[in-house]
Amino acid sequence: VLTIELSDMKAEDGDAKIRNAVTVRIQELFGNDMTNVADYWMYCLPPGALDGVAYAYINHYISVYNNEWCDRPSAQVHELGHNLNFAHSNENGNTYQDQTGMMGYSYHQDEGPGEFQLILSMMSFVDYMS
Repeated sequence: VLTIELSDMKAEDGDAKIRNAVTVRIQELFGNDMTNVADYWMYCLPPGALDGVAYAYINHYISVYNNEWCDRPSAQVHELGHNLNFAHSNENGNTYQDQTGMMGYSYHQDEGPGEFQLILSMMSFVDYMS
């Protein structure tokens, strides 16, 4: 765990500005290729900095979380899924209606249904790529 303090910023500056400042600071500490230090980076933002739960870049190494969602496994697995190039699972055309796996709805409690479905999907994806 790495804590980055940005004393000149506040939550009202918004997630994009804070995310960019954190990235610059990490690169100052470890160099421009952050994946030399860790394969994936989770940014846990302070309350009020991000509208919504979280987001991640597709096929990338950064995911960004709204405060308390940083310690919710379903949000972590969901966003890491995006980092691993997974899309939303959808149900009847609704992006977050699917509650059977982790690429649909995110649960606020520590556990939710479908933890093994993502693992099986990842295994299928790896088999497909082999």
